[in-house]
Amino acid sequence: RRVHGDVTGCFRRFKSLMQDSLETVRILFSRRDNPIREPTIWDEMESNVCPSVSKEQRLYGFVFCFCLGFTMTCAGYVALLLHRITTFAFLYTSGNIISLFSSGFLVGPIQQLKNMCHEKRRWATITYLLALASTLMVILMTSEPAWCILMIAVQWCSLMWYLLSYIPYGRRILRSCCAVVCGL
Repeated sequence: RRVHGDVTGCFRRFKSLMQDSLETVRILFSRRDNPIREPTIWDEMESNVCPSVSKEQRLYGFVFCFCLGFTMTCAGYVALLLHRITTFAFLYTSGNIISLFSSGFLVGPIQQLKNMCHEKRRWATITYLLALASTLMVILMTSEPAWCILMIAVQWCSLMWYLLSYIPYGRRILRSCCAVVCGL
C-alpha cells in the first residue's frame, strides 16, 4: 500500500511539473499580436491542423519526439564507434528529423513553418532540409561512407547556422570567432 502511495505521489508531482513547464513554454511562445484582427489563412490552417490537441498533449508530444530523436542520434554515435558509417548517418539523420518535429508540438506546425521560413533563417532551413534529404538519398542509393560523412557535415553546419539565428548576435559572434581563428 505504501509503494502505491509513493508511485501515485510521484505521478502527481510529475504531472504538476509538466503543467508548470507547459505554462512556462506557453509564456515563452505566446503571441504578442494584436488580439483584435482579422484571421489570416495561416490562422485558419493552424486551427484545422491540430484542433483538438491540448497544451498538455503538445508537451507530451514534444518530450516524446525529443527523447526519441535524441536516443536515435545517440544510437547513431554508437554505430559510428563501431565503424558503421551508413548506419550512423541514417540514425543521426532520422534523429534530427524527429527532433525537428518535436518543436512543432510546442509552437504548432504552422507556426513552426512560419519560424523556419522567416527571412533570417530561410536559407539555413532550405540548406538543412536539403542536407537531410540528400543524406537519406546517399544512404539509400550509394551507401558510400565518404558521401555520408560529407552530408552529415553539411547537415551539422546548416543546423548550427539555423540555431544561431535564434540567438541574438549568434551568427555575428560565430563569424567573428572564425575570423580570429583563420587570422582574417
